Amino acid sequence: MNIKDELLRVVDTLNEARIEYAIAGGLAMAIHGCPRLTVDIDLAIREGELDGARRALAAIGFDLESGSVGLSPGPAAVERLFRLTKTEDSEYLTLDLLLVTVHDDRLMADREAFEVGGRTMWVVSRRGLIEMKKCAGRAQDLADIAALEAESPEP
Repeated sequence: MNIKDELLRVVDTLNEARIEYAIAGGLAMAIHGCPRLTVDIDLAIREGELDGARRALAAIGFDLESGSVGLSPGPAAVERLFRLTKTEDSEYLTLDLLLVTVHDDRLMADREAFEVGGRTMWVVSRRGLIEMKKCAGRAQDLADIAALEAESPEP
């Protein structure tokens, strides 16, 4: 499976279903000009849109559900994710839906539109991505923060 082709299919599906999303994680890094290896798709959606997203994404093969996973609470508005997987022959691709709470909608309010592959894609803002990565605090997240700040330092 080609992750870029799958991302385009996911974006088209969510746009058609009128489900607001913001690309996060490694794919957002690439869109913001800091490409790095990634093996999954991370999308922020509003918590209340989970059922609609699950139905829409199942129709394009993301129908293996691992369910909900709690995350460490922090200022990034995402406290849990819902994991879906698509399998094709011996390959698989994971899609993590990062559930944005109704109490803190900054992540979705600050998302940015980018033109990729002939369509508009919504992406977590650079500031939002840095905030999310500070909360996660893993080695890769810290490296991502450094890359984002080097690419476009805050004024």
